[in-house]
Amino acid sequence: MREEKSEEIANIITQTKAKGELNDKQQAHLKRRNSSPPRINNPFPRPNQPLYK
Repeated sequence: MREEKSEEIANIITQTKAKGELNDKQQAHLKRRNSSPPRINNPFPRPNQPLYK
């Protein structure tokens, strides 16, 4: 499941970057997608560690 999601996210990122110039909404979407793979590998929230580094 994680690998499938990671591959899907990677495809979305490469397709979006291939379009060239991106507007603000597209850049925000791309930024959210870039932060997804590390969160997928963390199966549950860990309150003693921050999610973002």
